[in-house]
Amino acid sequence: MSEKELFGLVAIGIGGTASVNYIVSILRGKTKPHAFTWIIWSLIMGVIFTAQLKAGAGAGAWSQGMDGLFCFIIFVLSLFKGEKNITTSDWVALVSALAIIPIWHYTQNAFWAVVLGTLIDGFAYYPTIRKTWIKPYEENMFMYASDNVKRVFTLLAMGDFSATTLLYPIFCMIINTSLSIMIFWRRRLQ
Repeated sequence: MSEKELFGLVAIGIGGTASVNYIVSILRGKTKPHAFTWIIWSLIMGVIFTAQLKAGAGAGAWSQGMDGLFCFIIFVLSLFKGEKNITTSDWVALVSALAIIPIWHYTQNAFWAVVLGTLIDGFAYYPTIRKTWIKPYEENMFMYASDNVKRVFTLLAMGDFSATTLLYPIFCMIINTSLSIMIFWRRRLQ
């Protein structure tokens, strides 16, 4: 096993542990995910996983594929145990995310798939950020904070370093750090 494959497996282990922790938190009624965020993430992660593989990410893409599967599981759970307040802006985020699929199919370009996926992923955070601002205890800070640790190992596992393989993990580190800080800050204020 190569060093990059080992880093890829560590990233999968960290991501899997965080996802299972998040799912348990949902089942216990502590975390109430927003369904629109999680369906968008499952779609986007599938597109980015495919694009990263085509761009030579190798083991650096493995955790992305696993994340897409866990996001879909969390989406299904959110339909029963998640946030029920759906706004017009949530619908805009969902429709925007769905628009990436035909655009990516049309361009057949891995870089643009990642760029568009990253932009749409930013929109996907909106429903969760909106909900968490109001109800900071209904989101699991561990999930977002541990994702950054996973992303470090994802970057170390990358087979090829390019804008296509690096853009999304770096974006995730920035947004997850911001969300973790917001959750912590909002909880301190309540």
